[in-house]
Amino acid sequence: MKKNDLLLDLISLDRASSEPLYRQVYEQLRQLVLSGVLEANTHLPSTRHAAQTLGISRNTVIYAYEALISDGYLSSERGSGTKVVLLDGRRLKSDPATNNKALKAALSARGQCLALQPIDQGVPAQVAFYPGYPDRDGFPIATWAHMIRRNARHPVNDLYGYHSAGGLPALKEAIAHFATISRGVTCTPEQVIVTAGTQAALDLVSRLVLDPGDHFWIEEPVYKGAYSALINAGGVACSIPAGEAGWDFGSMVAAPPPRTIFLTPSCQWPFGRVMRLRERMDLLELAKRHNAWIIEDDYDSEFRFNKTPGPALQGLDDDGRVIYLGTFSKTMFPALRIGFIVVPEPLIDGFERAINATGQYPPLLLQAALADFIRAGYFAAHLKRMRILYSKRHSYFLEQAATQLSPWMQFFPAEGGMQVVGVFKKEFSDVEIAKIAREKGVHVMPISPLRRQFNGPTGLIFGFAAVGPEETDEGISVLKTLFSIAAK
Repeated sequence: MKKNDLLLDLISLDRASSEPLYRQVYEQLRQLVLSGVLEANTHLPSTRHAAQTLGISRNTVIYAYEALISDGYLSSERGSGTKVVLLDGRRLKSDPATNNKALKAALSARGQCLALQPIDQGVPAQVAFYPGYPDRDGFPIATWAHMIRRNARHPVNDLYGYHSAGGLPALKEAIAHFATISRGVTCTPEQVIVTAGTQAALDLVSRLVLDPGDHFWIEEPVYKGAYSALINAGGVACSIPAGEAGWDFGSMVAAPPPRTIFLTPSCQWPFGRVMRLRERMDLLELAKRHNAWIIEDDYDSEFRFNKTPGPALQGLDDDGRVIYLGTFSKTMFPALRIGFIVVPEPLIDGFERAINATGQYPPLLLQAALADFIRAGYFAAHLKRMRILYSKRHSYFLEQAATQLSPWMQFFPAEGGMQVVGVFKKEFSDVEIAKIAREKGVHVMPISPLRRQFNGPTGLIFGFAAVGPEETDEGISVLKTLFSIAAK
């Protein structure tokens, strides 16, 4: 196909219209010329080819071309065909400011809300202390590649069709078994819904359990992706104070009754505190009293220091109020984009239909490879290695940070997870410090943007899992210099 033949795909003819077909062809080609889609000297398809492609008579195309030539939009010379004429500035131009305003106004209320959400991501090949990144070098990439190749060449199931929107049965079974054994989750494979990462899971859950105007309670400081998903679903936020001392449910006595409560009980983001059993029972009773759903985001509880991971809140739930979220982004690698939801039994059909409608599920090939990776024991072996590695890196980071940065920061050792919080002892802007540090190749996350309702100390979140001793020393050295300059 010639390049200029593609313009024929832009022409749409209405044979039921009272307007002659040649006039429709004329007007649409004219607009393509005026808008600049057809640039000067672009050759048009021959009249014979255009007629065959559009399914009209050749005379109809000839009449349209001749009218455009007559009006100065096209030229035709023997041996050179028909081409677009340079219009000497007569091309239609729109005011960019007016255009942008009109496009923004064309978004729905939900679309405008989505367009205002912050972009939260790292920089390729530059992790430094950016939280949420697992160790890359320790992942058995050769084994994973073998799983992909084997399933691509000899798939046990049909991995290339439209089916299993809720998740490949083999992966649902593997996840249910793993979550039951390692996290104390009570579920069947049918309750597992496989999603394209945690954010897709949050978006799906938020839309299914919230109506516009419903109140949701959410811990603060909070993971920004959770807040965005619930707000975009039309919810109204009420913050639960949380931090190094835990969750203050007592402060919610006068808050509007919640439809949904979002928390990270197994590793509070970002302080890393584990919710105690008494707090968990109080939370379940609170949800029962308000007839509310609990969204339990268990994003990295597989990593604990000096003890095994505690049981999930979902396993203590006798009323079926907890919707449990898990992910492989932290245990394997972020670009995998596979997460999962464990839904109460009455919601299974609704979630499966919803995820089929939204298409928020990962490729079946990746699901099949992951199922094999888990069932063969590679996943459990990898977690064991990473727990040992992250415990060492956690200790090393705290030791070096306390030695080098103590004049400016106080650090809170995490009970688990992949990040440590440091709060400033001086009047520093954590947003500005993080911005300057990033320019120097050290990526940290400021705490203050994670707060919505309550004031609190400013500080930084340090991801240590993907950072070896040498890079840790370099990063801390850069921050030490920045703090010294900022304190003057």
